[in-house]
Amino acid sequence: MAYNVIDLLERKIDISNKILDLYKDTQNEYRSNKPLCLIINVFINYRNSKIEHCKLLKEDLKHKDLKDIDIFIYDKISSLISQFHSNMTGFSCNGEVKDFLERCIILNEEEKALIINIRGRLIQQYEDTNTIEYRVLTNIMVKEEKFIDELKKFKKKYI
Repeated sequence: MAYNVIDLLERKIDISNKILDLYKDTQNEYRSNKPLCLIINVFINYRNSKIEHCKLLKEDLKHKDLKDIDIFIYDKISSLISQFHSNMTGFSCNGEVKDFLERCIILNEEEKALIINIRGRLIQQYEDTNTIEYRVLTNIMVKEEKFIDELKKFKKKYI
């Protein structure tokens, strides 16, 4: 079976669903902490919008001529994603909004780094920077960067 960028979007959706679970677990653990739960709801809504964005990209890409990803490259990417999943299990906060935001910033920075790493592995030659796959991953990475910047500004201004 050949893999392509749609498979990577599926994996991105899996990551987002796992992060949603982390947020919901934190929300359940600190359900009496209204300010924290409110912030977590914002993160849940944003994460859901990221999932929808990936689903829309997938639908759009189904009708495009996509390059297959070399099986050895995909295997390495898959290993990186699995490692990222394993590292997420350490996500927990102490019930403070500041701590939750700091952990979310770190998690989102790690997710962005993963996307950059994946995008880099797909580039074998200069022409690869003009592919649909490269543009899709760049689009996702730019959204991650913007979100991280907004988080940092919010934390600096209000916390």
